[in-house]
Amino acid sequence: EEYLLQLEKRIQVIENRNVEVVHWRIEHVEEVRSQHQKGAFLASPEFSAGGLGGFRFHFYPRGDDFCEEGYCSLYLHVPRDTKVSRTLFVGRARHGPSEADALKNCGVSEMCVLSNQIDKDTGSVVIGVEDLQVLSSPLVA
Repeated sequence: EEYLLQLEKRIQVIENRNVEVVHWRIEHVEEVRSQHQKGAFLASPEFSAGGLGGFRFHFYPRGDDFCEEGYCSLYLHVPRDTKVSRTLFVGRARHGPSEADALKNCGVSEMCVLSNQIDKDTGSVVIGVEDLQVLSSPLVA
């Protein structure tokens, strides 16, 4: 069974080799925000894009430990020894394009004021990455 899970994951990585945009919708974001303290994050499910698995978002609805009150923070965790070009977004707010790896430029502490990006009709916010390009990696499929 473990072998089949690994095989399924590998097939997903190959199928997603041309993926450059990943959206993650967070429903009831005000409620989510009220349940998190500053410095606490919400982790996305792991996803694959650009022929690689192992990507994940860390979204801090109240911001990481370094940002001003009211801001949210967004980080894209990149697989080890991998360099990418990416643009991060929360709602309509964008940051990028910029190069990032597992250690540098993996996110934005003061991404935006979260309340300005919430869809008023649904109470949700869409976060994600666009224009994701793998520049180098020993892991590319």
